[in-house]
Amino acid sequence: LRTAAHLGFGDSHYFDGRQLPTTCGGRLWVQADAKVEGVNLVRAAGKLVLETPSASFRSTWERPGHYLWEWDIAHCDPKSIEVGRKLVLIENPYPYWELLPFCSDAPVTFVCLHGETLWDHETTLGQALGLFLQKIYQAAPGLETWIWCDPDPSGLLIASNAYRLAQALGGAPRFWMMDGDILARIELLVLGQPKLKPLTEKDAQLLSSSFIHAELQPLAGEMRSRGLKGEQEGLIRDGWCLIEAQRV
Repeated sequence: LRTAAHLGFGDSHYFDGRQLPTTCGGRLWVQADAKVEGVNLVRAAGKLVLETPSASFRSTWERPGHYLWEWDIAHCDPKSIEVGRKLVLIENPYPYWELLPFCSDAPVTFVCLHGETLWDHETTLGQALGLFLQKIYQAAPGLETWIWCDPDPSGLLIASNAYRLAQALGGAPRFWMMDGDILARIELLVLGQPKLKPLTEKDAQLLSSSFIHAELQPLAGEMRSRGLKGEQEGLIRDGWCLIEAQRV
């Protein structure tokens, strides 16, 4: 629904709180989600094998993937870890979940950031995400890491902080689908109006942050000049195609 809402109405939250008539009856399926509190878990899936004293995790492309808690990550032996040729860090759980079944068996490891790096500019190793990435890069030094976040000011900050964290821990980060022309790409995909959202005063303050990475400045400049921002949900089809190319 989040993807359909973005493509159809330009707002991934369009259906939030709405009651929709349905004839599906008992065929509706609901996926429960774990709420992130204090960045104490990591959502991960795709090509991923690891062992902890309490559990064995195996590669999966089925939603919702794995929930890795702090104690699992802290006691995981890096020698037990197997990952794909690429690590993809995705801001929101909905594009993360939607990519999984369409990328079945692709040699890619997925992690959902869910905003964990937004305000903590110096994400610490004591947090679940920092611990997890440290273990990943110990097992696969220099692993190419794609970072994909919303093309909005918060997304730029989340992506920038994730980039610094991955780089500091031994990964090889790059931004994915966050070029300066991505707002125009969203306008081509979205059917309804408005296709993009206006920047708020808070957004403008975030865009002036020195923490936004230099490679994201073309996108930041596009937001400033147009006074608009976007979402990542409608770009999921582009994501499928780019991940599919990794099979070759």
